Parts: sequence; C-alpha cells; structure tokens
Amino acid sequence: MEKSIFIIHRGRVYPPGEMKGIEKLGLLKFDFLGLRNLTVIQECIDLTGEKIDLLKIDYNNSKTMAELSTGDTMGVFQLESSGMRDVIRRLKPTCLEDIIAIVALYRPGPLEGGMVDDFILRKAGKKQVVYDSEVLEPILRETYGVFVYQEQVMKTANVMAGFSLGEADLLRRAMGKKIASEMAQQREKFVAGAIKHKHPEQLAQRIFDLMAEFAKYGFNKSHAAAYAMVTVQTAYLKTYFPEAFYAALLSSESEDIEKMGMIIRNAAAHDFETLPPHVNFSKVDFALEPRDGRTKIRYGLSAIKNLGVAVAKAIQAEREKKGEFKDALDFFMRLPHDVMNKRAFECLIRSGSLDGLGSTRASLIASLDSLMSTAQAHGRDKAGGQIALFAAKPKIKAMEEWPDRIRLNDEKHL
Repeated sequence: MEKSIFIIHRGRVYPPGEMKGIEKLGLLKFDFLGLRNLTVIQECIDLTGEKIDLLKIDYNNSKTMAELSTGDTMGVFQLESSGMRDVIRRLKPTCLEDIIAIVALYRPGPLEGGMVDDFILRKAGKKQVVYDSEVLEPILRETYGVFVYQEQVMKTANVMAGFSLGEADLLRRAMGKKIASEMAQQREKFVAGAIKHKHPEQLAQRIFDLMAEFAKYGFNKSHAAAYAMVTVQTAYLKTYFPEAFYAALLSSESEDIEKMGMIIRNAAAHDFETLPPHVNFSKVDFALEPRDGRTKIRYGLSAIKNLGVAVAKAIQAEREKKGEFKDALDFFMRLPHDVMNKRAFECLIRSGSLDGLGSTRASLIASLDSLMSTAQAHGRDKAGGQIALFAAKPKIKAMEEWPDRIRLNDEKHL
C-alpha cells in the first residue's frame, strides 16, 4: 500500500497531489511502497532455516517458470488476480524478461488496446515479429517488436535520431503529457535527427507516430523489473520451499479469515496439510511441524480471532520454559493472568486449542468461571510468596461434548 507523504517547505504544506509544484521547487519526490510480500519472503526464508540469497538465484529457473505457467499463483506477487492468472497461463513465461513485460503490460490501456494479446501471440510464434527498421531490432527484440517500455522510446530516439539521453527523457515526458505544441517541436527535432543519421523522412515520421502511440501506455522498465524480481522471488520460494511459503503467507494474512481459508485450501490441493491450533504445539505464528514422516503447517495461535499476540507469546513462552501442558487444569494454573482473560480462555477452548488435554470443550466452558477464579487466586498467592499446601483443586464438570455442528461453527468463526 502506498503511503501518503506531506512535504513542508518554507511554511507551506504540499500534499501528495501537488507533485508538479514540488518539482518546481527543485525537490525530488520518492514513493515508498510497503509490501506485505517482502515480509512473507523473509519469514519464509527464516522458516526454512537455510541461507538463501535471493539476489543469487536463477531468475530464469525452468521449474519456477513451469509452475507459473500453470496459473496457480496464490501468494505470488502481482500474479494473483484472476485476469493475471489467465494471462500468465496463455503467456507461458520462460524467463524474467517475460515477467517484466507482463507486469508492465497488465494495465487498462494495453489490455484494451490488444497489446497483451499481441505480445502473447508474437512470443508463441503465432504472429510474425516485424521491425520497421533494422536499428529497432536490438531495442525491441526482448518484447517481440512491441514498444512496451519508456526506455525503448528513449533508446530509439538516441540511436535513430542522435538524441542525448537527457533529450530522450524530455521526449518521453512530452509524449506522456501529450502537449501538442511540445510534441510538434519534438517531432521536428526527431525527424531532422533521423535524416541526419541517414534514415528516410517517411520512416522517421512513422517511427515517431509509433512511439507517440505506445507512449500513451509506456511503462518504466526499471519499475517493472523491480516488481518482477519480487514476483520471481515469491514464485521461486513457493516452488522449492512450499510448506515454508504457505506458512509465511498464512501468517501475513492472519487478520483475514476468508483469505486464510483460500490459502489453506490451495495448500491442501498440493497435499500440504495445515494442522489445527493447539497450546502444546502451536507457536505465535504459523510454523512447520514434522509429523507422521512429513512436514506439516501448524496453525499459529495469534491467528485465532480475538486472542491477540500477547496471549500467544505468553503461551509459547510458558511452554518453552516449563514444558508442555499436562492437562487443561495445568494450563489454567500456569498461564499469567495479567495477559489472560475470560475471552482469551474461551477463544482457546472454542477453537480447539485445548483439545486432547482430558476435558471436552463443553466441560471447560461450563467450568470456566470456577477454573479462572481458582487460577487467579493461585496466581495471587504465588506472587505474594505463599504456598497453599492443602488448597482444593477445582473440579471440571463432566459434560458431554457438543455436536459437530457447534464445534465446527466455532472453529469457522475463530
């Protein structure tokens, strides 16, 4: 999500919409994007326990590209929408350059103008790649003869008409702004430069028209390349470390239950099981757990609705310090009540996080007030240095477990 930055200069506040005014002051504007995907990448690497240098991976990795070509791009940066999944299936990318191009092209203008379809057909060899001039081939070869990037417009002006890179950038900006008087001046300069470099005037006019047409949709390649790198990084991790990737992705979406459900179902479709939350096995976030000879994904405690990170951390810290909880009563007596409250205990019970500790969910809910008062009294005595040798332990009421309908509804809600 892009963050809005307000700039104060000599007592005047310039909101983000006044960027032209900022430029006139001689100030440089930066847009900083906070991407959730970068957190997913780092958490995935941490979960693998391996040293993975993503700047040294093969960005043209055939297995990664084959996985992308299936269109199963859940969690892959920039490629998750249904429209993009359709495009990536038809494109069948084979290298980073293909990803950069599709990131640049997947916008309303190029889609409506048929540029995306044209690009896909040319890559597949179903449409002939034609260059209006041989000087354009090295510039447009990577995009199959299609002007896609602003840099291609600049390079064409540089090579064909002798523009300096600074002059070429002014041409790019003029095309983007579509100011008629400025465009007329640039056309005259471009044609004169092309003739000087021994290109026919008619060709120069045609190339200028072509550049002006594509400048309406032209994208900055360096921007698209930076995005495409993150795209391939997420795709690479999903291909080679799928369990860790799904666990990191689930942690990042822990506040969106619907999205988490989609991720869990997608993981299950690839035979990666997500185990339910449990106070004896779950960590704060989603984690990997060896079980039955396979690596499975364990639901994170902090992802339980209304529980909170502080409670999840307290449970994990207590378990790591003194070992697993023997039964439900042991759990109630050991958890610090400065972070636990009735709602937290109820969420843990109803989510199934205390299942298998000797008491049904129905029994624990029915005994909750008694358990909490005893545990709180125990906590106060312990804090005051008192030990009650003959204190009676609370009894957990024996209740028949709720039917599946109630239990499953609780789990879905939490």
